[in-house]
Amino acid sequence: MADDKTFIRRFSVIIVGLVIFTVLIIMLATTFQSPPDPADNPSQLTLAEERIAPVAGVRTSEDDPGGLVASTGAPAEAESGSSAPFDGSLDGKLIYDNVCSACHAAGVAGAPVPGGTMNDRAGQGLDALVANAINGINVMPPRGGNSNLTDEQVQAAVEYMLNP
Repeated sequence: MADDKTFIRRFSVIIVGLVIFTVLIIMLATTFQSPPDPADNPSQLTLAEERIAPVAGVRTSEDDPGGLVASTGAPAEAESGSSAPFDGSLDGKLIYDNVCSACHAAGVAGAPVPGGTMNDRAGQGLDALVANAINGINVMPPRGGNSNLTDEQVQAAVEYMLNP
């Protein structure tokens, strides 16, 4: 019994000594260590900016007057910077390929696929489908995200999607 008490007392003294030693080491380390300066390592600042950068942006007509047409390699007339997107073209396939197909070809977020689920929605009527495309519905932005499209161009794209 006496041996057990002696062992516990010595073990307790060792544990308390280790705790005191650890606290002293931590205090010394914080005293002599200066906080890191981001200017010392510019790559850390660059990496931090990349991590907090937005994953997407919003393209407005002020950012790029050519809109999506110039970035997709559409006809040269549309790339000239004219204010009419697609040069007023009512070619539904051209509009679909450059604006709508990004989501509708793969059915992103429930977007109706031309010839497939789009035909299922034909019962709503062309006017209702065009109104949804112009005003946006669910996660689809108005005019498919290209505010330069005219109502007639949106209608041409919807008609193409009903009969690809």
